[in-house]
Amino acid sequence: MFENINVVVESIGTIAFILAVISAAISFQQPKKKILLAFLILSFWLFAVQYWLAGSTTGLIIAIIIAVRMMLFYFYERKNPGAKAPFAILVIAMLSVVATGVWTWQSLFSILPIISGTIPAWGLWQNDMKTTRRTLLLGQISFLIFNLYIGMYMSVMANAVNIISIAIAMYRFDKKQ
Repeated sequence: MFENINVVVESIGTIAFILAVISAAISFQQPKKKILLAFLILSFWLFAVQYWLAGSTTGLIIAIIIAVRMMLFYFYERKNPGAKAPFAILVIAMLSVVATGVWTWQSLFSILPIISGTIPAWGLWQNDMKTTRRTLLLGQISFLIFNLYIGMYMSVMANAVNIISIAIAMYRFDKKQ
């Protein structure tokens, strides 16, 4: 009986992971920050489900922090087009990621998820999509290295897809600027 439950949980986790990767890859191809945020919000909630089902507390907490931060940025952008979210939201979100990283610290490589959660936060806080894409790229590269180190090869593949998607978006949108 429990074997069937494990298969169902693994299947749900796999589906959430695949949908999260697709949503993230689509998000990077959006020319407007509001649409990019909408797809990333979906992606990070799906990653949170996947981390929860996999039993990864750190991944779950950081995915939730990032999803909530993006939701705050999204709703602020929607209510105040072209305006940045309050600096306090950025600082609280970044400090939450740093605190989670310190709390779950295991080695020097633990700095990489902190980088992945803070640098893109600053980039998404900016109004310049070129800066946003560059910081998202740095975050993905940082997470790719971390995932290689801890042996999360499915996540490495997701990071690779995202890096390619961001590179394509940089070529499509930023080369013209």
